[in-house]
Amino acid sequence: MKTEKMMWEGFGFPIILDGVSWVTALFVFLCCFLFPYAYANVEKDLQDFYKLTEQYPANIPWAVTLKKKVLDQKNKNVDVSKGSMISDDQKPLHVVFGCLMHGDEVGCLNPLVKIIQQIANPAGDVPSPLERFSFTFFLGNPEAAKAHQRFVQEDLNRVFDPKRLADSVCGKVVTSESKRAEQIRHLLTDPDTDLFIDLHQTIEPSAQPFYIFRWDPQSVLWARALQGAKVLVTRNAEESFSPGNLSAAELFQDLGKPALTLEMGQKGESKEAADIVKKIFSRLTHLSTVDTNVWKTRDLKSLQTFKRVYSQSFEDPSFQLKPGFQNFSSVRKGQIVGSSSKGSLHSPYDGVLLFPKYPPRDSKGQAQGPLPSQLFQILQEGMP
Repeated sequence: MKTEKMMWEGFGFPIILDGVSWVTALFVFLCCFLFPYAYANVEKDLQDFYKLTEQYPANIPWAVTLKKKVLDQKNKNVDVSKGSMISDDQKPLHVVFGCLMHGDEVGCLNPLVKIIQQIANPAGDVPSPLERFSFTFFLGNPEAAKAHQRFVQEDLNRVFDPKRLADSVCGKVVTSESKRAEQIRHLLTDPDTDLFIDLHQTIEPSAQPFYIFRWDPQSVLWARALQGAKVLVTRNAEESFSPGNLSAAELFQDLGKPALTLEMGQKGESKEAADIVKKIFSRLTHLSTVDTNVWKTRDLKSLQTFKRVYSQSFEDPSFQLKPGFQNFSSVRKGQIVGSSSKGSLHSPYDGVLLFPKYPPRDSKGQAQGPLPSQLFQILQEGMP
């Protein structure tokens, strides 16, 4: 094969490249030069968020709480700016936003930092959302984000089961994630918390953003009102996303309160994720009422609903998908979608794939690292 000696302009050193190594060279360039710059933005956003936690501390670390400033006069809350009293039935709705539940899903970070800064320092005559709302914004796993990885020891969004958290408190099962989950549980189980919005991104590309949570009428109304996505992936109220585990949103729904998990495209900083965060916050703060019963006849758009009909467990390191699948890729019943040491893997249903997994592999094709519990899911349109 013909080899050309070329000077990489701008870096001032010769590189020997042939036709095959161009792909490798491009990959090395992206990893060595562009990747650090991308994460420099994330690290700055983490620093900015931490400074905001010092200015507006919540009751757990790595969290910001913004509430309307009130004075206690004659045992009643008085709105200083308006001079009007706030009765108990007019208590501002307390909304909690979760971000970085997985450390590499950073798309929510920068827009939330900007939103906090805008609320804390309103411009001109812009009405403050704190007239009708109070907010807490928390970062789920900032330590994993600093390390540029999904988690440090285990998946944070699988360890909210009360028994597991009790074991953590007693010192029986202690990881950095179980400690953090106990802090977040303290926040979410506060009686004053009314709505939980958990912002996520997918590992692989997605054809569209989507909500994913247990079926619950309150949560569905909020999802329709905020219009963060046109699609809802749902399941029965008793069914966990990961069997034997409990997510933060499931913990909150178990309290009888609405919780939305919103997947905003592939992980990483993106305009798509930033635009979605801005949109749902704007929709939230401009709602004409916080009474969900009124929304049934107001500006609501229906959601296309999908249910899970199959989950392929990741039984051993030989299991692997054929390349190229994304979230919502169509599959046909009987289609070969992957392979294992036992033979081909076939789709048992018509539908679309969700959460396809492509973990790193060794030279023998065996998956490396902790294996995900599932290789993929199959969805069909409809109710659970």
